[in-house]
Amino acid sequence: MSRGARGIGFLLVFLLSAGVTAAGDDEKTGPAFDLAGEYSLRPAASPAGPAVTKIRITAFGERKFVVRGIGQDWVGQGLIINFKGYYDWKFDDGKAGRTELVLKPDGTIEGRVVGAGIDWEYLGSPTKLPPK
Repeated sequence: MSRGARGIGFLLVFLLSAGVTAAGDDEKTGPAFDLAGEYSLRPAASPAGPAVTKIRITAFGERKFVVRGIGQDWVGQGLIINFKGYYDWKFDDGKAGRTELVLKPDGTIEGRVVGAGIDWEYLGSPTKLPPK
């Protein structure tokens, strides 16, 4: 199975297990929709420096979301409550971990990545937000 197919399969399993078809899940309100969009990530220690990667977050329901590395072979699923949350992620090669995050009032996100030796803290700046 190709990397892309595994990523799509992981995403479909998440969507089915999250009950995306349940009533009310198509409402565009709640913290997950405030989080949705594309972000450039920079190390928290040097937020003025160049972005090291980009992510895309898509909301499903009021609090659930899916996150993907743009140009990378990983996908994650998460939950946000009161502007704090997490996502569990997995690369196609099996490396996995968790990122804890906080959605800040200015629209940025602070993340703390732990797992598979990919431990770092980032500041995510929105680069593309979906229409409200």
